[in-house]
Amino acid sequence: MTVGNLKIQFDSEESRNQNIIVRSMSIHTTDKVSEPFCVTQYQVTDWPVGQDTPEKLETLLQVYEMVQSSHTVVRNKANPIVVHCINGVGRTGVYCTMTETLDRVKHDDIIDIFKTVKLLRENRSGLVNNTEQYSLCYDLVGAYLQQFATYSN
Repeated sequence: MTVGNLKIQFDSEESRNQNIIVRSMSIHTTDKVSEPFCVTQYQVTDWPVGQDTPEKLETLLQVYEMVQSSHTVVRNKANPIVVHCINGVGRTGVYCTMTETLDRVKHDDIIDIFKTVKLLRENRSGLVNNTEQYSLCYDLVGAYLQQFATYSN
């Protein structure tokens, strides 16, 4: 497919469990002046339109892990992470809040979901647009951290 001076080439599609589809695409300029740009799309399929929360927390946590490991591999190329959903505020807000909060936990040992949502809303008002999604942010961060809980005597 060509759009303007960009040629978009579909490279692959792969299902990861029953709820995640991973697609790879390459974007080339038609004048071939620059190197191709690779795009990886992660689609969550178990969060139906009109439903405030996904069917399983684990799906979003798996996407988070996939994106983090993929982004670490290509970080030196400065590839951005783009998050989108149908309206750009609900699901996008939940995912961005989760990732920002977990990044702060990893770097600063601070969990402050309220502040994270407030800061994200400075750039995109309405992110995390209801109490169910706000509660989901806490559930996701808690579930992620619970994976590392160990007890010793």
